[in-house]
Amino acid sequence: MFKHLRKGLLIAPILLLLLLGFATAFAHTATTNCSANCESHQVWSGGSTYGFGSQTTVSSPGLHDTNAQWERRFVLSTSGGNPQVEVGITKGRGTLGACGVGLWYYSRAVGSDGSYHGGTCFPVPSADINAGSFFQINDYTSNGGGNLVQVFSAGGVSRLTQFFPYTDHLSSTYNTINYDEDITDHVTGHEVWGSLWTNNQWVQSNGTFVYITVNGTLSTHSPTPPQMYWFKTPNSSPSGGQLYSCEYDSTSNSCTLGS
Repeated sequence: MFKHLRKGLLIAPILLLLLLGFATAFAHTATTNCSANCESHQVWSGGSTYGFGSQTTVSSPGLHDTNAQWERRFVLSTSGGNPQVEVGITKGRGTLGACGVGLWYYSRAVGSDGSYHGGTCFPVPSADINAGSFFQINDYTSNGGGNLVQVFSAGGVSRLTQFFPYTDHLSSTYNTINYDEDITDHVTGHEVWGSLWTNNQWVQSNGTFVYITVNGTLSTHSPTPPQMYWFKTPNSSPSGGQLYSCEYDSTSNSCTLGS
């Protein structure tokens, strides 16, 4: 009798440990299906700007799906959507990547006639990852004029320079600035860690960069990710606000910078 009881007492803790193990395993396998793309974006529109400037973290996410892609980009456009000029960071594993496999700075444009203008792809140096590079687009008048796109590392080193002339059916002024984060993948764990967008600026007709002081409109994918929200709004910060973004396998709308 007592022998059978001792066996039963031994079996119970083993079953409990197994159940706890299964529960732990399931707790860490949460995945958000973004295979059809998940996106969040911050938009300012209705005004008139000759460009923009912003500093953002250079992330290098771990991607899972065969043709996964991630982009963090800035887009200037007119009220009708075109023309538009775009600059950002992209990482792709397969055919979806804007520049191919790997992590890249890139730029591109679309004219008012719908014509696509492939821009420049520059491989992101490892020293730039997890640091804040500066992205900007502004108007230029030499050689017929156009849009000048530039990317600088956190140390001020030029990484990408691209000229899009007005003859590409582009404009000297735009009325929409869009900050966009999107991912095409099954998001598991901390795929894109907490990132910062700051020094957010628009450009006057004389080429002067001015800090943004209005909050604009924030639109997020539901359910998250991507997570995107203002940690400090532009109208409360003298440096154009502090926007946070990340991609976690969670419905929580919070990001911790660098984790």
